[in-house]
Amino acid sequence: DLKKFYPSESRQTEKQIFIFVGRLSRTHYFKGVESLLRAFGQLRAQKSNCAAELWIVGDGEQRSHYEHVSEKMKISKYVTFFGAVSDEELPNLYRQATTIVLPSTDTSETFGLVLLEAMASGASVIASRLPGVDALVPDGVVGVLVEPGNEGELFSALESVVVQRERWNEYGIAAIERAQQFGDWTSIAQQIASLL
Repeated sequence: DLKKFYPSESRQTEKQIFIFVGRLSRTHYFKGVESLLRAFGQLRAQKSNCAAELWIVGDGEQRSHYEHVSEKMKISKYVTFFGAVSDEELPNLYRQATTIVLPSTDTSETFGLVLLEAMASGASVIASRLPGVDALVPDGVVGVLVEPGNEGELFSALESVVVQRERWNEYGIAAIERAQQFGDWTSIAQQIASLL
């Protein structure tokens, strides 16, 4: 819904805010949250002066475990667990975020609607290279794809956002255009008509 998910006119640029949105439950083990925390922890350790934060949006019985992981890694100061947020609150969080991260580890992840919502809001993308996800996220256009479960690649992508800010700003602009192609029903109708 492009009337609900749209970019901010005054996005802050001094901080890099990574956002993850998803269920924090055992049944959603494939979301790769712990891998994300470890990669972000490595980023904070190697780039201690960077202004990077990680926002985790969602709830479930694994939340306390992930909070403990962030405390053990001494990154809890930079990680915010929002819990479940309302449909009204979510668009504003997307608009503040620099980059959405979807570090899913297997093909249980098939599309990632949260990616489309965040892209429409102006966020660039770091996502696992999975069927469905790769159709939505062209590698090197709106962000980067990493191998599922590869924490080294995930760290490198996070680091790139911090050190190559101009490039990632361009990804964010391209992400808006890409999302509009998916959310604009006139455009979709024309694409379908061209196939007939």
